[in-house]
Amino acid sequence: MSRPQRETTASLRSLLPFVTPPGLGSEGAYVGRDLCGLPFFYDPLRLYLKPELGVTDPNVIVLGEIGKGKSALVKCLARRLSVFGYQTLYVDPKGETAALAKAFGVSALRPTPGGGVCLNPLDAAASAAEREQLLETILEVLLARPLHMAERRELNEVVRSLPASPTLGDCGELSKATRAEELALAFWHLVHGPAAGIFDGPTTEAINFDAPLVALDLSGLLRAATGDHLHSLVLGLAAQALCGVIQRKRRRRLFVLDEAWFLLHQPATASWLQRQWKLARALGVANVAVLHRLSDLDAAGASAPLARGLVSDTQTKIVFSQPVAEATVLQAWLGLNEVEVDCVLGLPRGWALWMVGEHRFVVELEVQAAERALIDTDQAMRPDTPMKAPIPKRKAQR
Repeated sequence: MSRPQRETTASLRSLLPFVTPPGLGSEGAYVGRDLCGLPFFYDPLRLYLKPELGVTDPNVIVLGEIGKGKSALVKCLARRLSVFGYQTLYVDPKGETAALAKAFGVSALRPTPGGGVCLNPLDAAASAAEREQLLETILEVLLARPLHMAERRELNEVVRSLPASPTLGDCGELSKATRAEELALAFWHLVHGPAAGIFDGPTTEAINFDAPLVALDLSGLLRAATGDHLHSLVLGLAAQALCGVIQRKRRRRLFVLDEAWFLLHQPATASWLQRQWKLARALGVANVAVLHRLSDLDAAGASAPLARGLVSDTQTKIVFSQPVAEATVLQAWLGLNEVEVDCVLGLPRGWALWMVGEHRFVVELEVQAAERALIDTDQAMRPDTPMKAPIPKRKAQR
Protein backbone atom coordinates (compact mmCIF):
# COMPACT_ATOMS: atom_id res chain seq x y z
CA MET A 1 0.00 0.00 0.00
CA SER A 2 1.48 3.32 -1.09
CA ARG A 3 2.11 6.01 1.49
CA PRO A 4 0.55 9.50 1.11
CA GLN A 5 2.88 12.01 -0.49
CA ARG A 6 2.84 15.70 0.38
CA GLU A 7 4.10 18.23 -2.18
CA THR A 8 3.95 21.95 -2.80
CA THR A 9 1.64 23.37 -5.49
CA ALA A 10 4.77 24.38 -7.43
CA SER A 11 5.65 20.69 -7.83
CA LEU A 12 2.07 19.57 -8.44
CA ARG A 13 1.71 21.97 -11.36
CA SER A 14 3.70 19.60 -13.58
CA LEU A 15 1.43 16.67 -12.65
CA LEU A 16 -1.87 18.55 -12.73
CA PRO A 17 -1.72 21.13 -15.53
CA PHE A 18 -4.46 23.81 -15.45
CA VAL A 19 -5.49 22.70 -11.94
CA THR A 20 -2.85 24.36 -9.74
CA PRO A 21 -1.66 27.41 -11.72
CA PRO A 22 -0.94 30.70 -9.98
CA GLY A 23 -4.03 32.89 -10.19
CA LEU A 24 -4.40 36.31 -11.79
CA GLY A 25 -6.01 37.77 -8.68
CA SER A 26 -9.54 38.96 -8.05
CA GLU A 27 -9.35 42.32 -9.81
CA GLY A 28 -11.34 43.01 -12.96
CA ALA A 29 -14.39 41.49 -14.63
CA TYR A 30 -15.66 38.09 -13.55
CA VAL A 31 -15.40 35.62 -16.45
CA GLY A 32 -16.36 32.26 -14.98
CA ARG A 33 -14.72 29.37 -13.14
CA ASP A 34 -11.60 27.34 -13.80
CA LEU A 35 -11.15 23.58 -13.50
CA CYS A 36 -10.89 23.85 -9.72
CA GLY A 37 -14.17 25.72 -9.59
CA LEU A 38 -12.39 28.90 -8.55
CA PRO A 39 -13.62 32.25 -9.88
CA PHE A 40 -11.58 33.71 -12.73
CA PHE A 41 -11.28 37.48 -13.27
CA TYR A 42 -9.78 39.45 -16.14
CA ASP A 43 -8.80 43.07 -16.81
CA PRO A 44 -6.25 43.43 -19.67
CA LEU A 45 -4.88 46.86 -18.71
CA ARG A 46 -4.69 46.08 -15.00
CA LEU A 47 -2.79 42.85 -15.67
CA TYR A 48 -0.25 44.76 -17.75
CA LEU A 49 0.53 46.83 -14.67
CA LYS A 50 1.47 43.70 -12.70
CA PRO A 51 5.10 42.96 -13.61
CA GLU A 52 5.11 39.69 -11.68
CA LEU A 53 2.73 38.21 -14.27
CA GLY A 54 5.10 38.93 -17.17
CA VAL A 55 2.37 40.40 -19.40
CA THR A 56 4.14 42.87 -21.68
CA ASP A 57 1.13 44.14 -23.65
CA PRO A 58 -2.65 44.37 -23.11
CA ASN A 59 -3.68 42.95 -26.50
CA VAL A 60 -5.84 39.85 -26.91
CA ILE A 61 -6.41 37.23 -29.61
CA VAL A 62 -9.58 35.11 -29.39
CA LEU A 63 -9.66 31.89 -31.44
CA GLY A 64 -12.57 29.55 -31.87
CA GLU A 65 -14.75 27.63 -34.26
CA ILE A 66 -18.21 28.97 -35.06
CA GLY A 67 -20.59 28.41 -32.17
CA LYS A 68 -17.97 27.67 -29.50
CA GLY A 69 -18.27 30.90 -27.51
CA LYS A 70 -15.72 33.45 -28.74
CA SER A 71 -18.27 36.15 -29.69
CA ALA A 72 -20.17 35.55 -26.45
CA LEU A 73 -16.98 36.05 -24.45
CA VAL A 74 -16.11 39.31 -26.20
CA LYS A 75 -19.61 40.72 -25.70
CA CYS A 76 -19.70 39.68 -22.05
CA LEU A 77 -16.30 41.27 -21.46
CA ALA A 78 -17.49 44.49 -23.09
CA ARG A 79 -20.49 44.60 -20.77
CA ARG A 80 -18.65 43.61 -17.61
CA LEU A 81 -15.56 45.78 -18.13
CA SER A 82 -17.78 48.83 -18.66
CA VAL A 83 -18.34 48.72 -14.89
CA PHE A 84 -14.60 49.43 -14.54
CA GLY A 85 -14.71 52.44 -16.87
CA TYR A 86 -13.93 50.73 -20.17
CA GLN A 87 -15.36 51.95 -23.45
CA THR A 88 -15.71 49.36 -26.24
CA LEU A 89 -15.16 50.17 -29.90
CA TYR A 90 -16.51 47.24 -31.91
CA VAL A 91 -15.88 46.68 -35.63
CA ASP A 92 -18.65 44.22 -36.51
CA PRO A 93 -18.62 42.79 -40.05
CA LYS A 94 -21.42 40.28 -39.36
CA GLY A 95 -24.13 42.57 -37.96
CA GLU A 96 -24.30 40.91 -34.54
CA THR A 97 -24.07 43.87 -32.16
CA ALA A 98 -27.61 45.30 -32.26
CA ALA A 99 -28.70 43.66 -28.99
CA LEU A 100 -25.41 44.56 -27.29
CA ALA A 101 -25.75 48.19 -28.37
CA LYS A 102 -29.33 48.30 -27.07
CA ALA A 103 -28.13 47.08 -23.67
CA PHE A 104 -25.72 50.02 -23.59
CA GLY A 105 -28.53 52.42 -24.47
CA VAL A 106 -27.21 53.18 -27.96
CA SER A 107 -27.76 51.97 -31.52
CA ALA A 108 -25.19 50.25 -33.70
CA LEU A 109 -23.94 52.49 -36.51
CA ARG A 110 -24.74 51.05 -39.94
CA PRO A 111 -22.77 52.96 -42.59
CA THR A 112 -24.27 52.46 -46.05
CA PRO A 113 -24.06 54.56 -49.23
CA GLY A 114 -26.40 57.49 -48.71
CA GLY A 115 -27.17 56.38 -45.15
CA GLY A 116 -25.99 59.56 -43.45
CA VAL A 117 -23.04 58.01 -41.57
CA CYS A 118 -19.60 59.13 -42.71
CA LEU A 119 -16.30 58.21 -41.05
CA ASN A 120 -13.10 59.98 -42.01
CA PRO A 121 -10.12 57.62 -41.60
CA LEU A 122 -7.73 60.56 -42.00
CA ASP A 123 -8.87 61.94 -38.62
CA ALA A 124 -6.37 59.59 -36.97
CA ALA A 125 -3.50 60.67 -39.24
CA ALA A 126 -2.30 63.97 -37.80
CA SER A 127 1.04 64.35 -39.60
CA ALA A 128 1.88 64.31 -43.29
CA ALA A 129 3.94 61.14 -42.79
CA GLU A 130 0.98 59.34 -41.15
CA ARG A 131 -1.34 60.44 -43.96
CA GLU A 132 1.06 59.24 -46.60
CA GLN A 133 1.48 55.89 -44.85
CA LEU A 134 -2.29 55.41 -44.59
CA LEU A 135 -2.92 56.39 -48.22
CA GLU A 136 -0.16 54.06 -49.35
CA THR A 137 -1.85 51.20 -47.47
CA ILE A 138 -5.20 52.02 -49.11
CA LEU A 139 -3.72 52.17 -52.60
CA GLU A 140 -1.74 48.95 -52.19
CA VAL A 141 -4.94 47.11 -51.24
CA LEU A 142 -6.87 48.61 -54.16
CA LEU A 143 -4.07 47.91 -56.66
CA ALA A 144 -3.18 44.52 -55.09
CA ARG A 145 0.52 45.37 -55.32
CA PRO A 146 3.17 47.63 -53.76
CA LEU A 147 3.50 51.13 -55.18
CA HIS A 148 6.26 51.91 -57.67
CA MET A 149 8.81 54.60 -56.88
CA ALA A 150 7.21 57.05 -59.32
CA GLU A 151 3.83 56.45 -57.69
CA ARG A 152 5.25 57.08 -54.25
CA ARG A 153 6.57 60.41 -55.49
CA GLU A 154 3.16 61.32 -56.91
CA LEU A 155 1.47 60.30 -53.66
CA ASN A 156 3.89 62.49 -51.71
CA GLU A 157 2.89 65.44 -53.88
CA VAL A 158 -0.79 64.75 -53.25
CA VAL A 159 -0.23 64.60 -49.48
CA ARG A 160 1.73 67.89 -49.44
CA SER A 161 -1.15 69.60 -51.28
CA LEU A 162 -3.89 68.46 -48.88
CA PRO A 163 -5.82 70.97 -46.74
CA ALA A 164 -5.48 71.14 -42.95
CA SER A 165 -8.36 68.71 -42.28
CA PRO A 166 -8.30 66.44 -45.33
CA THR A 167 -10.67 63.71 -46.47
CA LEU A 168 -10.25 60.88 -48.93
CA GLY A 169 -12.47 62.90 -51.26
CA ASP A 170 -9.78 65.60 -51.30
CA CYS A 171 -7.19 62.96 -52.15
CA GLY A 172 -9.32 61.75 -55.03
CA GLU A 173 -9.65 65.24 -56.48
CA LEU A 174 -5.95 66.01 -56.17
CA SER A 175 -4.90 62.67 -57.64
CA LYS A 176 -6.57 63.59 -60.93
CA ALA A 177 -3.85 66.17 -61.45
CA THR A 178 -1.00 63.70 -60.97
CA ARG A 179 0.84 61.82 -63.69
CA ALA A 180 0.12 58.47 -62.04
CA GLU A 181 -3.05 57.38 -63.82
CA GLU A 182 -3.48 54.19 -61.82
CA LEU A 183 -3.49 56.13 -58.54
CA ALA A 184 -6.22 58.41 -59.86
CA LEU A 185 -8.32 55.44 -60.97
CA ALA A 186 -7.85 53.69 -57.61
CA PHE A 187 -9.00 56.78 -55.72
CA TRP A 188 -11.94 57.15 -58.10
CA HIS A 189 -13.03 53.59 -57.34
CA LEU A 190 -12.76 54.25 -53.61
CA VAL A 191 -14.74 57.49 -53.75
CA HIS A 192 -17.39 56.35 -56.24
CA GLY A 193 -17.49 52.59 -55.62
CA PRO A 194 -19.46 50.48 -53.10
CA ALA A 195 -18.25 52.61 -50.16
CA ALA A 196 -19.13 55.94 -51.78
CA GLY A 197 -20.11 58.60 -49.26
CA ILE A 198 -18.91 56.61 -46.23
CA PHE A 199 -15.16 57.21 -45.96
CA ASP A 200 -14.62 60.15 -48.33
CA GLY A 201 -16.00 63.07 -46.28
CA PRO A 202 -15.84 64.61 -42.80
CA THR A 203 -16.92 62.40 -39.89
CA THR A 204 -20.62 62.80 -39.08
CA GLU A 205 -20.85 65.20 -36.14
CA ALA A 206 -23.98 63.59 -34.67
CA ILE A 207 -22.14 60.35 -33.77
CA ASN A 208 -21.64 60.05 -30.02
CA PHE A 209 -18.08 58.78 -29.75
CA ASP A 210 -18.17 59.18 -25.96
CA ALA A 211 -20.83 56.46 -25.56
CA PRO A 212 -19.77 53.37 -23.55
CA LEU A 213 -20.11 51.33 -26.76
CA VAL A 214 -19.49 52.42 -30.34
CA ALA A 215 -20.42 49.53 -32.64
CA LEU A 216 -19.95 49.68 -36.41
CA ASP A 217 -22.26 47.22 -38.15
CA LEU A 218 -20.55 46.78 -41.54
CA SER A 219 -22.60 43.80 -42.71
CA GLY A 220 -24.64 45.73 -45.30
CA LEU A 221 -21.59 47.51 -46.65
CA LEU A 222 -19.59 44.30 -46.96
CA ARG A 223 -22.39 42.64 -48.91
CA ALA A 224 -22.10 45.43 -51.47
CA ALA A 225 -18.28 45.34 -51.57
CA THR A 226 -17.53 42.01 -53.22
CA GLY A 227 -14.04 40.54 -53.02
CA ASP A 228 -11.70 39.83 -50.12
CA HIS A 229 -9.50 42.84 -50.89
CA LEU A 230 -12.46 45.22 -50.65
CA HIS A 231 -13.61 43.55 -47.43
CA SER A 232 -10.11 44.09 -46.04
CA LEU A 233 -10.18 47.73 -47.12
CA VAL A 234 -13.62 48.43 -45.64
CA LEU A 235 -12.67 46.85 -42.31
CA GLY A 236 -9.35 48.68 -42.31
CA LEU A 237 -10.91 52.07 -43.06
CA ALA A 238 -13.56 51.59 -40.36
CA ALA A 239 -10.92 50.57 -37.82
CA GLN A 240 -8.71 53.50 -38.80
CA ALA A 241 -11.62 55.91 -38.34
CA LEU A 242 -12.16 54.57 -34.82
CA CYS A 243 -8.44 55.04 -34.13
CA GLY A 244 -9.16 58.75 -34.43
CA VAL A 245 -11.54 58.37 -31.48
CA ILE A 246 -8.82 56.61 -29.47
CA GLN A 247 -6.26 59.33 -30.11
CA ARG A 248 -8.67 62.19 -29.42
CA LYS A 249 -9.37 61.29 -25.80
CA ARG A 250 -7.47 58.92 -23.51
CA ARG A 251 -9.55 56.40 -21.56
CA ARG A 252 -9.62 52.66 -20.97
CA ARG A 253 -10.85 50.92 -24.08
CA LEU A 254 -11.45 47.57 -25.72
CA PHE A 255 -10.96 47.81 -29.47
CA VAL A 256 -12.63 44.73 -30.96
CA LEU A 257 -11.90 43.61 -34.52
CA ASP A 258 -14.17 40.72 -35.42
CA GLU A 259 -13.19 38.61 -38.44
CA ALA A 260 -9.68 40.05 -38.18
CA TRP A 261 -8.53 37.51 -40.75
CA PHE A 262 -9.61 39.90 -43.50
CA LEU A 263 -7.01 42.40 -42.29
CA LEU A 264 -4.28 39.85 -41.64
CA HIS A 265 -4.40 38.14 -45.03
CA GLN A 266 -3.45 41.33 -46.91
CA PRO A 267 0.17 42.49 -46.45
CA ALA A 268 -0.75 46.20 -46.45
CA THR A 269 -3.55 45.94 -43.87
CA ALA A 270 -1.59 43.39 -41.81
CA SER A 271 1.23 45.94 -41.53
CA TRP A 272 -1.27 48.60 -40.48
CA LEU A 273 -2.75 46.29 -37.82
CA GLN A 274 0.69 45.44 -36.49
CA ARG A 275 1.42 49.16 -36.06
CA GLN A 276 -1.82 49.64 -34.12
CA TRP A 277 -0.95 46.67 -31.91
CA LYS A 278 2.34 48.32 -30.93
CA LEU A 279 0.55 51.56 -29.95
CA ALA A 280 -1.71 49.81 -27.43
CA ARG A 281 0.31 50.69 -24.33
CA ALA A 282 0.78 54.32 -25.32
CA LEU A 283 -2.95 54.76 -26.00
CA GLY A 284 -4.29 52.74 -23.06
CA VAL A 285 -6.25 50.37 -25.30
CA ALA A 286 -6.60 46.59 -25.36
CA ASN A 287 -6.91 45.48 -28.98
CA VAL A 288 -8.97 42.30 -29.42
CA ALA A 289 -8.65 40.31 -32.65
CA VAL A 290 -11.31 37.62 -33.15
CA LEU A 291 -10.37 34.74 -35.48
CA HIS A 292 -11.62 31.28 -36.37
CA ARG A 293 -8.47 29.29 -37.17
CA LEU A 294 -4.76 29.98 -37.36
CA SER A 295 -4.51 27.89 -40.52
CA ASP A 296 -6.32 30.74 -42.30
CA LEU A 297 -3.31 32.91 -41.49
CA ASP A 298 -0.82 30.15 -42.26
CA ALA A 299 -2.16 30.17 -45.85
CA ALA A 300 -2.09 33.98 -46.13
CA GLY A 301 0.94 34.03 -48.41
CA ALA A 302 3.05 37.18 -48.21
CA SER A 303 1.31 38.43 -45.06
CA ALA A 304 1.80 35.18 -43.09
CA PRO A 305 5.06 36.36 -41.42
CA LEU A 306 3.37 39.60 -40.32
CA ALA A 307 0.43 37.66 -38.92
CA ARG A 308 2.74 35.25 -37.13
CA GLY A 309 4.63 38.17 -35.59
CA LEU A 310 1.42 39.77 -34.36
CA VAL A 311 0.23 36.51 -32.80
CA SER A 312 3.61 35.96 -31.18
CA ASP A 313 3.66 39.48 -29.73
CA THR A 314 0.18 39.19 -28.23
CA GLN A 315 0.44 38.20 -24.58
CA THR A 316 -3.14 37.02 -24.02
CA LYS A 317 -4.52 34.30 -26.25
CA ILE A 318 -7.92 32.75 -25.57
CA VAL A 319 -8.44 29.50 -27.47
CA PHE A 320 -11.86 27.89 -27.72
CA SER A 321 -12.37 24.47 -29.28
CA GLN A 322 -10.42 23.84 -32.47
CA PRO A 323 -10.74 21.06 -35.08
CA VAL A 324 -8.27 18.17 -35.02
CA ALA A 325 -6.71 19.40 -38.27
CA GLU A 326 -5.43 22.48 -36.42
CA ALA A 327 -3.18 20.52 -34.03
CA THR A 328 0.07 21.13 -35.91
CA VAL A 329 -0.69 24.81 -36.51
CA LEU A 330 -1.52 25.35 -32.84
CA GLN A 331 1.84 23.92 -31.86
CA ALA A 332 3.72 25.97 -34.45
CA TRP A 333 2.00 29.31 -33.88
CA LEU A 334 1.21 29.22 -30.17
CA GLY A 335 3.89 26.85 -28.89
CA LEU A 336 1.32 24.55 -27.27
CA ASN A 337 2.59 21.29 -25.86
CA GLU A 338 0.79 18.00 -26.44
CA VAL A 339 -1.27 18.25 -23.25
CA GLU A 340 -2.46 21.74 -24.19
CA VAL A 341 -3.24 20.73 -27.78
CA ASP A 342 -5.27 17.72 -26.61
CA CYS A 343 -7.11 19.96 -24.18
CA VAL A 344 -8.05 22.48 -26.88
CA LEU A 345 -9.20 19.78 -29.29
CA GLY A 346 -11.56 18.38 -26.66
CA LEU A 347 -13.03 21.56 -25.18
CA PRO A 348 -16.83 21.75 -24.92
CA ARG A 349 -18.62 24.93 -25.96
CA GLY A 350 -18.15 27.76 -23.53
CA TRP A 351 -14.75 26.52 -22.30
CA ALA A 352 -11.43 28.03 -23.40
CA LEU A 353 -7.71 27.72 -22.78
CA TRP A 354 -6.48 31.09 -21.52
CA MET A 355 -2.81 31.82 -22.20
CA VAL A 356 -1.88 34.91 -20.18
CA GLY A 357 1.85 35.51 -20.37
CA GLU A 358 3.42 32.26 -19.18
CA HIS A 359 0.31 31.20 -17.27
CA ARG A 360 -2.31 28.72 -18.47
CA PHE A 361 -5.93 28.34 -17.35
CA VAL A 362 -8.93 26.39 -18.58
CA VAL A 363 -11.99 28.50 -17.88
CA GLU A 364 -15.70 28.17 -18.48
CA LEU A 365 -17.53 31.35 -19.43
CA GLU A 366 -20.55 31.87 -17.20
CA VAL A 367 -23.28 33.75 -19.03
CA GLN A 368 -25.67 35.59 -16.75
CA ALA A 369 -29.40 35.56 -17.42
CA ALA A 370 -29.38 39.25 -18.33
CA GLU A 371 -26.68 38.59 -20.95
CA ARG A 372 -28.34 35.81 -22.90
CA ALA A 373 -30.30 38.19 -25.12
CA LEU A 374 -27.09 40.09 -25.93
CA ILE A 375 -25.36 37.02 -27.37
CA ASP A 376 -28.36 35.36 -28.99
CA THR A 377 -26.68 35.41 -32.40
CA ASP A 378 -24.05 32.98 -31.13
CA GLN A 379 -25.29 29.44 -31.57
CA ALA A 380 -23.20 28.06 -28.72
CA MET A 381 -24.77 30.32 -26.11
CA ARG A 382 -28.47 30.19 -26.97
CA PRO A 383 -30.79 29.64 -23.98
CA ASP A 384 -31.78 26.19 -25.25
CA THR A 385 -28.13 25.07 -25.19
CA PRO A 386 -26.85 24.34 -21.66
CA MET A 387 -23.68 26.20 -20.75
CA LYS A 388 -22.59 23.56 -18.26
CA ALA A 389 -20.58 20.89 -19.98
CA PRO A 390 -17.92 18.72 -18.34
CA ILE A 391 -14.41 18.55 -19.72
CA PRO A 392 -14.14 15.23 -21.59
CA LYS A 393 -11.81 12.77 -19.90
CA ARG A 394 -10.77 10.92 -23.01
CA LYS A 395 -7.75 12.09 -24.95
CA ALA A 396 -8.61 13.71 -28.27
CA GLN A 397 -7.61 11.60 -31.24
CA ARG A 398 -5.37 13.14 -33.85
